[in-house]
Amino acid sequence: MAPPLAAAVLLNHFFIVPTPETYEALRQSAFLRESFAVFEARTTVRQDLTYTGIYFYGDHTYFEFLPPGPGFAEAQSGVAFGVEESGAGARLRARLEEGLGVKVGEMGITRQAEGKDVPWFRMVAAQTGQGMGRFATWTMEYEGSFLDQWFPDLPPRGRGIARAAVLDRYVAKVGPPDARASRLLEDVTALRLALDLRYETHRSGNAEVGLEQHLLELLQRALNRAGARDRGDIGQRDIFYFGPQRTGRYITRAPKYSAWHWLDRIDGEKKPGQ
Repeated sequence: MAPPLAAAVLLNHFFIVPTPETYEALRQSAFLRESFAVFEARTTVRQDLTYTGIYFYGDHTYFEFLPPGPGFAEAQSGVAFGVEESGAGARLRARLEEGLGVKVGEMGITRQAEGKDVPWFRMVAAQTGQGMGRFATWTMEYEGSFLDQWFPDLPPRGRGIARAAVLDRYVAKVGPPDARASRLLEDVTALRLALDLRYETHRSGNAEVGLEQHLLELLQRALNRAGARDRGDIGQRDIFYFGPQRTGRYITRAPKYSAWHWLDRIDGEKKPGQ
């Protein structure tokens, strides 16, 4: 039997690959870069992959847009969850293997800093043998040594694998440490994932759709348990919604039925008084 998870599973970030025209409009938006959130345009160099994107940082969560290109096709999207207790990723892997009935892999991801490959995080993901597909989801646990090696002279000082500590370092790298105080975004508090109704009737026969839906349902239960233990601040609970697409409507609370697929809404938490 798989060991108990114990640690909370939290939202870390999400990504979307829009059309080239939309990506360029997002990249050039003065509102997004200067008012909405702390912004970074960067190229990430890993041992397994190199990619360029634009990033918007909150206090505990962030999101990114990637241009279509090698490794990322237009209309792809994904959600990354995170754990903040050492060893929780390995325990989650065992739980997911038991719950999904498929192989779940764990691998180390690096990130280059000043020409050196730095251990960044441990990735836990189901191995479907079908590649990323249109939607990807995984869980990440930051390496305990990451902040010691990735621009260690920047704040915050000391070790840590909490999302907030890592984002503090990212923000310090691109601008003043207090830059977020003047921006609108605090955190991503909800995501809605919707299955295009053209594919909904076929999902029961699609192994990839069924597996991803099952995985999201398992993680949703973990998020619900985490939210019940955390304080009442919605930004800290990082609630995750997913449901079918309905034209002309926004789902503002958890639906009675669940599906998955396309990221089409961000509920951002505003600063007090704004």
